Amino acid sequence: MPVKSDPHLAIAHVLFIDVVSYSRQSTSAQARTMERLNDAVTASKSYAEAHLAKAVHPIPTGDGMALLF
Repeated sequence: MPVKSDPHLAIAHVLFIDVVSYSRQSTSAQARTMERLNDAVTASKSYAEAHLAKAVHPIPTGDGMALLF
């Protein structure tokens, strides 16, 4: 039986990132770590393309992040 196309369905990719030993860092080191993580993610080509398409939905997770593409 052929698969019917449904315009309401989409495939999403979820990326979970956790910072190991985050809570053992000083508050200032935690801030620098999260800044570096955010910089690395936003500098990626995949993120930039998805962001321009308004297809990135960040989910705050504390010591990491979850990205839904």
